[in-house]
Amino acid sequence: MQLPVRDKINMSSLTLKFPKEKKSTMETYWVPGVNHTAQYGRWAFAEFTEVYQIQADFKAKVESEFNQMIQQTVNLASSTSTDSTK
Repeated sequence: MQLPVRDKINMSSLTLKFPKEKKSTMETYWVPGVNHTAQYGRWAFAEFTEVYQIQADFKAKVESEFNQMIQQTVNLASSTSTDSTK
């Protein structure tokens, strides 16, 4: 079963002390950990740093995650139909 996608939108100030560590923690631990439980939907993380590009970058990230979700669903459906014909 495919879980719904959840967005974690977090606005950080430019004075954040450890931006690289925060990004690494989100990508390495938080998102995979939450996704592994499968209790809260499927989460993704994106970092946007260019103020005038945020809208376009956000749109591209959402489209990318959506396309990935569709492709996983298609792959799952095709592997399920292949398995049932054996």
